[in-house]
Amino acid sequence: MSLSFYQPVLDGTASSSVFSSILHKSSPSEQIRSLIMHSFVTFWLLAAAVNAAPVQKRQLSGLSSTSSELEDGDCKAVTFIFARGSTETGNMGSTVGPATCSALRVKYGDDQVACQGVGGAYLGDLGSNALPDGTTSAALEESTKMFKLANSQCPDTKVVAGGYSQGAAVMAGSVGKLDSAVMAQVKGVVLYGYTKNLQNDGQIPGYPKEQTKVFCNASDGVCSGTLMVTAGKQFYPIYKLIYLADMSKDISPTTRMSKMLLLSWKSRSEQPSLYME
Repeated sequence: MSLSFYQPVLDGTASSSVFSSILHKSSPSEQIRSLIMHSFVTFWLLAAAVNAAPVQKRQLSGLSSTSSELEDGDCKAVTFIFARGSTETGNMGSTVGPATCSALRVKYGDDQVACQGVGGAYLGDLGSNALPDGTTSAALEESTKMFKLANSQCPDTKVVAGGYSQGAAVMAGSVGKLDSAVMAQVKGVVLYGYTKNLQNDGQIPGYPKEQTKVFCNASDGVCSGTLMVTAGKQFYPIYKLIYLADMSKDISPTTRMSKMLLLSWKSRSEQPSLYME
């Protein structure tokens, strides 16, 4: 099977007409149903395209709700630490956590990326969202422990991190309070449905703004200072809307790897798509 058959899927050009029609559905629920259906079709095609490539041998692995590669002793070029949303299963969750891990592996190779979820004392229960930090102190300590582990066990790895919903609050409350040496290893943080978005002005207190990317849909109530779960909350888990940020092409691969491995959201007018170089 020729990989060129799937090129419109890989470069995003297949999305324009589809997303245009989806975003003009009459109700949010119709939008969600249409988007999910299109996304799973696209994800299937993408998986087939990757499996059809005999040279790259890259797979869409990592689609599991649990990943503890750092705790298992794996030291790789990139370490992705993720905190799941409330009520999600495992330590990675079932939505954007595994999908982001998988996107990093597609881009850099399975043998170059270790994925680690924040589990243990972070329970991801609903009630903890109402606490001042948007989560528990135990959850923040658990997240901090993962960053310290990466620093002590894998001093040469480039750490990137992410969180969804309550998990975004976990990251926001822990990353900015890391010791300077540990924080210097964290090259970028992406937050989906950031529950402290309004309170923290779309930033992580104590962490560089230019190394932070926040995805907050206009219709997501938790992004505007409330704890109301609205229709916009459902758009983050869609594989088709996740794509890796452009890496500069005029620098060496080593330098490129050390730059932020952030996720970026294209505006609706640009037609969001899964982007891979």
